[in-house]
Amino acid sequence: LAAGINFRSIVKDTSYFTFSARRSYIDQLLTSDSRENSLNAYLYDIQANYGKYLKNGDMLHLSLMHSKDKYFQSQAYPDSGITEIVRELNLSWGNFLASAKYDQIFSKQLTAEHSVHFSNFGSTLGFQWLLVSQQNPKGFPTVNESQRRGIREYIAQSNWTYVMENNTDLIFGAQTNVKTYRPNYTSITAINY
Repeated sequence: LAAGINFRSIVKDTSYFTFSARRSYIDQLLTSDSRENSLNAYLYDIQANYGKYLKNGDMLHLSLMHSKDKYFQSQAYPDSGITEIVRELNLSWGNFLASAKYDQIFSKQLTAEHSVHFSNFGSTLGFQWLLVSQQNPKGFPTVNESQRRGIREYIAQSNWTYVMENNTDLIFGAQTNVKTYRPNYTSITAINY
């Protein structure tokens, strides 16, 4: 179950702008106590695009997109009737994309398209352990463990098209691509230790 909005504004031969957003709402059917303490899950994405014709006939395009999914679950396990272990699981993953493109016109025969792109995908897996005891009202340390992973990508490219006299297109260009990986980053912390 999801709901979204979509907005579009186009001025012919001048500019355009689009915006869309979507979010699942099945979690809203749960009670607020359940969403905060036992179970919660949702996803959303947002996207925006803008383009404009320049005075020299060239055109500029900009694009942004962000998405995120999240899952949360908490369970309590009684231990000997005196203590209670509360375990929480947090899962989240998302992506951010950004790009810019420039369409360049040199003549009727020669045109070019230059663009840069960036993407950042990441995920987080989190655990939390909380020990509750009637014999120790001050409580025990809360232990948090977080595991983070991600991939970043940078792309730059330039494509050229030349129309020859026999209406044959000569297409050539160049591209570079850089990726950085974060296989796993784990952190463990204790609160009220």
